[in-house]
Order: sequence, then C-alpha cells, then structure tokens
Amino acid sequence: MGAEVGGLSVAEIAAYIGAAAWIQPLVYFAISFFKRPRLRLIPSEKIAICYHESGPVLIQKAFMTSSTKEMIVDSIEILLRHEKGDVCRLKWDYYIETLSEIQDMTQGTKQEFRRNGEAIALKLNPSSSINQQFCFCNRMFRDAANEKIDKLKDRVQSLIKTRSIDWDNFSQIEEYRALESYLDNNFYWREGRYTVKFVFSSPQKFFDETGEYYFIVTSAMMQQLRSNMKILQNNVLANVNPSGLFSISQNIFPQVPLFRA
Repeated sequence: MGAEVGGLSVAEIAAYIGAAAWIQPLVYFAISFFKRPRLRLIPSEKIAICYHESGPVLIQKAFMTSSTKEMIVDSIEILLRHEKGDVCRLKWDYYIETLSEIQDMTQGTKQEFRRNGEAIALKLNPSSSINQQFCFCNRMFRDAANEKIDKLKDRVQSLIKTRSIDWDNFSQIEEYRALESYLDNNFYWREGRYTVKFVFSSPQKFFDETGEYYFIVTSAMMQQLRSNMKILQNNVLANVNPSGLFSISQNIFPQVPLFRA
C-alpha cells in the first residue's frame, strides 16, 4: 500500500489538488459570465420608412440601456425580413437629437429644434440611458446611388460650361436616366409583413435582451412610398443645379405601427 496522509493516499491528495486548481478559473468565468452587460433596446410604437434618391431608409426612435456594467456599442444594424423571404440589412447612419422644444400655447402645437450627428459609437451604463432617433440605410445602395449622382453632377457642370444645358429636358440626360432607372428597378419596399431584428456590435461580450418586432406595409403606404419617386427629379435638380432655382421637396415618411413579434 502507498503512503497515506490523514487517511488519504498520495494519489487521492494529488487528485484533490488538481481539482482545486480548476476552482478559481471556474469562479472567475462564472462571475465574468453573469456580470456581462445586458443590452436592451426599446423601440417606439411607430417606425418611419422611406425610399428616395439614397434608397431605402428607416427612422426609429428608441430607448437604450445597459444593466450590470458599462458597455460600448459601435454599430447597430436592422435586419429586415419580408414574409416572402427577402432580406435586407440597414445600418445606422446618423442620429437625430432634439436640442429644445417650444410650446405654442395659443395654437397648442410644439416645435422641436433638432440636429443630426454621425453615428459612430454609444456609451451605455446602468446609471444612464439613451433616448434618440436613429436613421438606418443600406450603405452599399446609398454609395452606388451617390456615385451616379456625382456622375450626373459632372455631366451637368460640363453642359453648363458649354452652355448646352436644357433644364426643361433635364430628364433626358443619360446620367439622369441611369440614376432614375437604378432607383426604380431596385425599389425595395413591398406590401406585407416585415420582421425586424436589431443587431448590435460591441468590443465586449454582452447579452442582448431586445427581442424581435414586426410591422406591416399596406397598399396605401406603398402608394406613399412610390410617390417619392415622383419628386425625384426635382430633388436631383436641386442637388446638381448651382443656380438655386430648385429647392428640395420633402420626402414622405409613412409612420408604421411596430409590434413585438
């Protein structure tokens, strides 16, 4: 028989020591796991959607918070899935911050003063929260459309220099037709149900407690979205014409009720 200490063999003591060596890493892992930030985004009851010269756009007002500990969010995407199977990713592009509000007591109306800021990163912690509007877009689509707009600008400048620009027949310019065709052929929105999933990126490991949502695009909303194509030429003219004769027309952003899936 081998040597014993306190009724335990040397092999048994070695086994206990080996097991004890695992306790500290396991405890550390458990503490780190359960102390991970818990991210939660609560969207407003309505979501605004649009389609214009930069492609599909979605604006969402949301409350964001992180429990347990501080965390950094460096990207937010919205994964849209249509009931027919189409999938599109929209990435945050900028946020809309309300600086102040003025209440008109005689008219019973409220005027908001806002500013847009580039979406870079958010810092969340348990003692504070963020309540802002975020604009999401398909950046690849937008960049492709902007490239065509830049080509149109160059073409317009060339025509202006040679005094051969005909604003009455602007829609016949080849570069404009290419832009219009691109936007028309790639019109994103469809009638039906869209599932919404928020996808977050962070340098830290975290728990996402946001959940999924959905909204329904009706035929009436489709008509509103399509109507933005009718003011496309005017907005492009305002963008490329240096004379200032054309002004930007307001795009229509249908407000769509948002439900938890």
